Amino acid sequence: MIREISAEMFLEYLYPEMRDRWNVVDKGVFYRNYSCDVLNVDRKAGTVELARDNFLRLLPQELLSSERELSALKNKKNADFDAVYEQLKRRQKLLSEAFGPFDTFEFRTRLDMERYLERVLEGKTDAVLKEVFGFDITQVRDEYVFQAALLLPYFPSMRGIPEFIRLLLSTVLDTEVTMKISDYSERDQTVFSMPKITYSLIMNGLDPEQFLQKCEEVRPLAGFVLERLAPADVFCEILIKGSDGGRKILDYNYSL
Repeated sequence: MIREISAEMFLEYLYPEMRDRWNVVDKGVFYRNYSCDVLNVDRKAGTVELARDNFLRLLPQELLSSERELSALKNKKNADFDAVYEQLKRRQKLLSEAFGPFDTFEFRTRLDMERYLERVLEGKTDAVLKEVFGFDITQVRDEYVFQAALLLPYFPSMRGIPEFIRLLLSTVLDTEVTMKISDYSERDQTVFSMPKITYSLIMNGLDPEQFLQKCEEVRPLAGFVLERLAPADVFCEILIKGSDGGRKILDYNYSL
């Protein structure tokens, strides 16, 4: 997948401050058969090599070389084929350097387009979340909730699926999350009970101070995810678990 990322997206993401300073060297689309769009990046020098054809592809062939320049040597005695070929390569190099600014201008224009499209798509996402789902993501200050909120368009089809909640928690928090399904009853009996799902966040080696900090970090995400995804007829809880056992963070009761 990374091999298919365009140079504009790649560089805009990694080095946005270099947007107007890149100088481009197009090495030819031949390299694209076995490499990424970006062949090499030298941030200090401000140069980037791309697997693309340069401006010379638009020029008449005769400007670079006569069609019979090399083949005509076959009929000449003592013809120095290597010298003529080196001269041809030097001529091509000089022309590529001469038209290099055009390649650089084209690339910087594409970078500007990439930045514009990114702003449009971000604005589209914000508008859809606010108008369709009633969620203003621009007001979110919690990074975990922000990441989860980007998946809101998928929530209607995923709501009530316990495994999706587990995967979401694991992905956003970047930690192992286990899931256990059991029965819940306030009177500790199974005659009148409801399903119970326990999500355990595996975080080893937390001291009391770190545990309280993790509680505060996870609390907004837990409320957001369980409010919008937990099955309505299931009792859900989230725990932090480590080598010292389990500590409960939040209980959510969604019985109707």
